[in-house]
Amino acid sequence: MESFNKYDQQIADTMLTCDNQFEANVRYYDIRQEALATLTKVSEQVEEFNMDYSAESIQVLELLYYDLVEIDRFSVFNTTKQEFELCLGVYLGEAVIAHNEGAQWTVQPYEAIEGKYMMGIEKGRFTLVVSSGFVDLYERYPEFRFTVYREFLMFGRRMSQ
Repeated sequence: MESFNKYDQQIADTMLTCDNQFEANVRYYDIRQEALATLTKVSEQVEEFNMDYSAESIQVLELLYYDLVEIDRFSVFNTTKQEFELCLGVYLGEAVIAHNEGAQWTVQPYEAIEGKYMMGIEKGRFTLVVSSGFVDLYERYPEFRFTVYREFLMFGRRMSQ
């Protein structure tokens, strides 16, 4: 049981701590807006990245992330690796919503730890949690470049079943 509690705590460490649902909604909304503003600046500087929420734009953004990790140049966009990983999650959410009627952002309490809230995209009974984006994506998948894109495709497949 102790290892389960450690796992819960690890997950919760990536989520916001809030006093109530309203605060969590507002803070996660602000986080999404900041991430989209960052991505707008990226799209202005990277000709290949069009913020149209297409499958291709997800692939381009993910490849850009891997390039930035490998050359350690997130500063080009006045961001950090962690902030860019959050941007990947927010962009995935916006793309999923754009391509799946009825999908929407949701903020829910994390039942395992009081005061923690998670952000995700939901449709029906399925929720894809992206509270912190894709934390350490490069370290977890150093050779596989289309993890975010795969999540995009999987969400659509789950909804069509």
